[in-house]
Amino acid sequence: MSFAAMGWGAPLANQEFRTTLAGSVQPKGSAELTLGELRSRRSHLSAMLRESLSPQLAYIYFERTDLRYHRRYALPSASLVVVLLLLARSRTTNRLLLASQGAIACALYFVLLVAGDVATRDGWLSGGVAAWLPNVLFVLAATALSLRSRIVANGVQEV
Repeated sequence: MSFAAMGWGAPLANQEFRTTLAGSVQPKGSAELTLGELRSRRSHLSAMLRESLSPQLAYIYFERTDLRYHRRYALPSASLVVVLLLLARSRTTNRLLLASQGAIACALYFVLLVAGDVATRDGWLSGGVAAWLPNVLFVLAATALSLRSRIVANGVQEV
């Protein structure tokens, strides 16, 4: 459901809000584009980048659009990734501590999202990498925590 909300519900609600606020139909910005429209704009910008006389400017627009496109997929999967991380911690942690770690994980995810925005804007990361990086880092952390708890549960000394 969150995927449908991010891909189609939120863009339509954004457009309706802008139209209501302005009192007339407004042109769509990138936040008001559905997944299909965003994919089409991304393809168009990619073609412009290949043919552009000013590749720097086209690259900036493409990367920002690419970031928005990939975030429409990455953010709905973030809830699963955070749950996976907390499940890896649940064997060794009481509920109150687990809840506080969940809040910290959400805050850290937000910080990684902002860092991805900055890295994309400054040209350090591509939009797709910046969008998926928090999910990848959380899955790696969950895997490491799960392996660590299995090693400790089997009686092998910690390294």
